[in-house]
Amino acid sequence: MPRVFIVTLVASSLVPWQTTGFEITLPWMDHPSSFEITETLSIDYHDDNLNGNAYDDRYGDIRNRLNLKLTVDDCSVSTRLDTVTFIRPPAIPAGENQAPYLDRYAPEKITAAYQGKTFKATLGDFYASIGRGLALQVRKIDELGLDTTLTGAKLELEFDRVELTALSGFSNPTNFEIYEKTVADTWDWLSAGRAVFRLGDRYQLGAHGVAAVIDPFGVNDSDEASRLFEHAFIGGASFEIPDLWQAGNLYLEFNWMGSTIPITEQKDHLRQSLAAYLSTNLFAGDWTFSAEFKALDEWELFTLPPSKGGRYRSDLRIDYLVPPLLEPEDLEISNNHDLSGGRLGVSLRPGGKDTLLKLSAALFYAKDLGEDLHRWIYNVWGGLEQRFLDSGKARLEVGWREERPDYHGPAKKMLYVNAGLLVPLGGRFSLDGHGFIWWVTEDTPTREYLKGEWTLTVNRAPGLAAGFILGLDSERAGKVSLDIIDDSSGRPIRQVFLAGTLQVNFKSRVVLRLLAGQLRGGLKCVGSCQLIPPFAGVRLETVLRF
Repeated sequence: MPRVFIVTLVASSLVPWQTTGFEITLPWMDHPSSFEITETLSIDYHDDNLNGNAYDDRYGDIRNRLNLKLTVDDCSVSTRLDTVTFIRPPAIPAGENQAPYLDRYAPEKITAAYQGKTFKATLGDFYASIGRGLALQVRKIDELGLDTTLTGAKLELEFDRVELTALSGFSNPTNFEIYEKTVADTWDWLSAGRAVFRLGDRYQLGAHGVAAVIDPFGVNDSDEASRLFEHAFIGGASFEIPDLWQAGNLYLEFNWMGSTIPITEQKDHLRQSLAAYLSTNLFAGDWTFSAEFKALDEWELFTLPPSKGGRYRSDLRIDYLVPPLLEPEDLEISNNHDLSGGRLGVSLRPGGKDTLLKLSAALFYAKDLGEDLHRWIYNVWGGLEQRFLDSGKARLEVGWREERPDYHGPAKKMLYVNAGLLVPLGGRFSLDGHGFIWWVTEDTPTREYLKGEWTLTVNRAPGLAAGFILGLDSERAGKVSLDIIDDSSGRPIRQVFLAGTLQVNFKSRVVLRLLAGQLRGGLKCVGSCQLIPPFAGVRLETVLRF
């Protein structure tokens, strides 16, 4: 799914909705009960997106996601049912190395949970995070794409000065992903335990362990299965001062991982990896000083879903470790597992009022492919935020990022600008614009290109919004000059994208979203990078909440 639509969905989900669900009375129980229903239906027509792929055009799909949740006092049961129906999908010839379009009708997530004051138990599907994502991170990444849970059990206990967490389950990625192809269940087995001790009123000491068995049932038949670990164990500790001298905070985490990779049927390679992370913030009046450092040595644990004879997409990398990035998000940064460095930042809010100034600088030494190949990465960015007219807000961020290899390899420079503007127009109307532009220069070979995306929306409270999205991408042509459609490679590739949007919200109970036109694709990097294809056509989405 194109990145801008994912961002739109995530932003919409962060709006404070009215409380949904309705109270019910169960005949055999005298407890407060409620039942929630969320129905999401998306109907797409995919026209020719002009990306050079002849097998993702001129078809339709109907995607439905039904969420049901029953809550009785401190207990809840929820399920999610997903269906996908393709209408006249392209037939993919043998040898194209692309999975076919497969209809799917099945339950996706099922959860039963109890939450008391000091005890919480979960059976079924749940998210898991240990530490700051260095030891384990299994979670939803976007609304209708990458969404991995563990299917098993999780227990959480909280005492006066001790918090305990234990979990174990099999990985369960959403079976319908951003390429609109079906992903098979991975069935990796992950278990973890964590204890946090509060020492006095100021300190917290934590210890954790994670064990993983990748493909325990031997069902992965993909060509890349030999890259996967067989077993992995992570042990680590953390130290935190939430209130540092009443003027800041401090967090420190260290992890060790031992993993086995099969070399032959009789021999495995034992690999040891390390990860460390430090974060601190200091507050001094109108000033805030921040620092983050990380050291990652071959710090990755991932899986590739089985292909089941080529019927399912098998090149979708699912990462179980997602360390903090320390750079602005969405810069298409692929290496966040084998590098060391940090970030220093300072911000100023004069008088604690409506103006905010920010400046950050980051430096990393990253390993490239090969034993002794590395590159230096520099990133400096700063910005300004200004509030006005009560609800108005303007922001501007400008940055320079550079990658310099210490060998004769590809270098990269990027000038990037992010901006946003929210203007109240009086009455019920407001104007919202935001976007980014990149100017990228690469060496070996030398080329320059632009990437960008800008959204302008007119809102009328309480529930109407209309706007357009303009996208730019000349990376494949490798030149700064833009044509709407570039055919220099011998086949038409779209470089300028334009789409219109309309959203109607009826008291948060019924939401209608319409999009028509083209959306740019691009890399989405969270742990690893996935290439999202561009979209061209019409998309209608309805959301019902009861």
